[in-house]
Amino acid sequence: MDASVPLASAGHYAEHETVLMPSRISSGRNARVASRLRKAVKNHPYAFAVGVVVCVGVVLVLAHTLKSSSSVSLQASPETCKFVVLGDYGRNGTSEQKAVAGAMGKYCDDKECEFIVTVGDNFYDGGVETVHNVQFNSSFEHVYTADSLYVPWYPILGNHDHKWARYSYQLEYTTFTNAKRWNFPDRYYTKDFSYQNFTVRLIFIDTTVMIEDYWNDEDYDYKQMKGMNETGQMDWLRTQVRESKADWNIVFGHHPIYSASSHGDTKDIWESLLPVLVQENVDAYFSGHDHNMQYLSKDFTVKGTVKTFRQFVSGAGSDLDFKLNQDHPQKEYAKTFSGFAGLIVSRDQLVVEFINAKNGVEYRTSISRRA
Repeated sequence: MDASVPLASAGHYAEHETVLMPSRISSGRNARVASRLRKAVKNHPYAFAVGVVVCVGVVLVLAHTLKSSSSVSLQASPETCKFVVLGDYGRNGTSEQKAVAGAMGKYCDDKECEFIVTVGDNFYDGGVETVHNVQFNSSFEHVYTADSLYVPWYPILGNHDHKWARYSYQLEYTTFTNAKRWNFPDRYYTKDFSYQNFTVRLIFIDTTVMIEDYWNDEDYDYKQMKGMNETGQMDWLRTQVRESKADWNIVFGHHPIYSASSHGDTKDIWESLLPVLVQENVDAYFSGHDHNMQYLSKDFTVKGTVKTFRQFVSGAGSDLDFKLNQDHPQKEYAKTFSGFAGLIVSRDQLVVEFINAKNGVEYRTSISRRA
């Protein structure tokens, strides 16, 4: 499909006590070491000896990491970047949420995930009331307990997180004493990762404030929402992509631009967000909001060059929506099951897998690195 992208001018902001074992929290690199240790101890006939040797290695790696950790956002790692995208999940540990958490633990143990990304609606139904809110335990800390999930988590806000102007407590939790995994510095932010022969830039945005329906909803603070309008954020986003030297630029927001499910296309962000994503060579956009798994794409012509916009929906972290429009013109794939997306990024290819919590990989596709 071929269409013209409208030109657009390309706000910013940066609950309950928990008990965690600090030794379980690790950087992505150390998580991979820990995973290999677990597998070696399990499978090797001389497991104890191997465990001792590898433990010494872990100590040395940790020491080296602490010594060379002057750059918070740039992390050196091996040949691939592996992580999970989870959406619409925080429901006090329901059976579906726990099933997804269990599948994530197995997937990340096998793939050696470096970190976890969430695409919003972290806490239903209306965010958290304080940094000490019990939901930080019941919907997060006490649900995602597999060793392989004790890696950095990078969340964004969904519309439910914004309700009653409570979003700031999720940002504050980042600095909470016992919050070892939660890394949420601002409403929108960037993380850069460096590997042996390629780099990745992840850009996290807040789409809720772009949608006028929320401005007029009594569950949201009108003045706050309107004050966080999208103009400043879009300028920031355009700059983050335009100035990026990374081989891969991936953006995460809660609301899908196109959707083959109940919410349908989010027209409020067509004219603001979509042009930036297409014109500035964003490789993929990941969202949640609809409680299923989708892949949608559309070709646009920009200055005589055809560019493909690719969007993935991963919103099946705890609740499901079975209403799907299989005739949506941008739909490549749409199916409802409890699960998440797994990403494997290398120098020349981005592989996206949709993981069913019960049945494993349901769908897999890949994107080639832009020229």
